[in-house]
Amino acid sequence: MQNKAAFIITALLGALALAFIFYSIINPDMYRKMNPVQPIGYVFVPDDDEFEGRTHLMLLSVVPFKDVTIETVIAHFKKKMEMNYQQASFYQIGEGSNWAVEIPSLQKGERYFYYIEINYKEGSQTTIVRIPEWAPQKPLPYVTYEGRPKKLLVVIHVVMVLGAAILLLHGLYYALVFLQTRSDNRMLSSVFKKTYSIVLWSWISFTFSTLIIGYYIAYVVFGTGWNGIPFGDDITDNKSLFVVLYWGILLFLRSGDRLTISPFKNRISKRTFCTWLIVGILLTALVYFIPHSLFFQ
Repeated sequence: MQNKAAFIITALLGALALAFIFYSIINPDMYRKMNPVQPIGYVFVPDDDEFEGRTHLMLLSVVPFKDVTIETVIAHFKKKMEMNYQQASFYQIGEGSNWAVEIPSLQKGERYFYYIEINYKEGSQTTIVRIPEWAPQKPLPYVTYEGRPKKLLVVIHVVMVLGAAILLLHGLYYALVFLQTRSDNRMLSSVFKKTYSIVLWSWISFTFSTLIIGYYIAYVVFGTGWNGIPFGDDITDNKSLFVVLYWGILLFLRSGDRLTISPFKNRISKRTFCTWLIVGILLTALVYFIPHSLFFQ
């Protein structure tokens, strides 16, 4: 019965993670306003990355609902530290509702922030619609120019990060079994040994995939390997550092079972370790739910 409860809790958390991943895939970020009461509607799906050396193509759909004339569609874009926006005019693709524009390339690691203005005329009145509506106030859509990492290395990186997450779910199951078991010291010792080993290998996998492989991939893609604390405010790097430190400290506090030399000794009980493991699982899940390559504008 205890094992069944632990399995159900672990399965529910895993299902929640899969549901979040699936939702993120089928619901990309977009700016959409299709209200027939309004003179025009639009759909714009931003693509936030582009390879260095290539111009960035933006596609926009503008649908007139009333007798209006689309006069101009303009992209306003600039780099982060620039004061003034550059402009590029969209061109209509055929006679339909689709519009396109290309903005110039940048070096890898650089990015444009931009917004779009649709100028349309209804009778004698000219109206400007901005995408997003709060532009030019932040946050704005952006495009980051990137280098090309080796695909095999990216696959290894992703597999190891996902593998670390799966191992943690496995560790959660054993931690719940340990906390629910009040007798049978022999069983408790065996369960805790499995719990600690699983968390250790999860930590090794995550640390190697983020701080070593991830550093190299970031260097190839963005030109700098690390943009987190203390050198920058990249949320992806900082959240990876948080996960590595949290689990590293927790493992160290119960390292006496594996290493008998100083300073490795048991500073917390097995039950405390399992309790903080559950807390760490929840914190790590929140970290995984933060979108990749997020940063402060």
